[in-house]
Amino acid sequence: MIKVKNISTNDVYIIAHDMKFRRKLAPGREIGLEKDVYDELTFDIGFEKFIRNGIVTSRYVRIES
Repeated sequence: MIKVKNISTNDVYIIAHDMKFRRKLAPGREIGLEKDVYDELTFDIGFEKFIRNGIVTSRYVRIES
């Protein structure tokens, strides 16, 4: 699982129409995404800019079963 966190002081909207994916991240909010969803989002130029410009961070979390 990949954790994505909004580290900015503004709301961030992550939208991928082709995946029917839409999330609003308030400042400090963190969500978990499956790796395949995260991989698809990395092809979106808007999401890539959020990461490159330090608006959101992402980290891998290993889930123990």
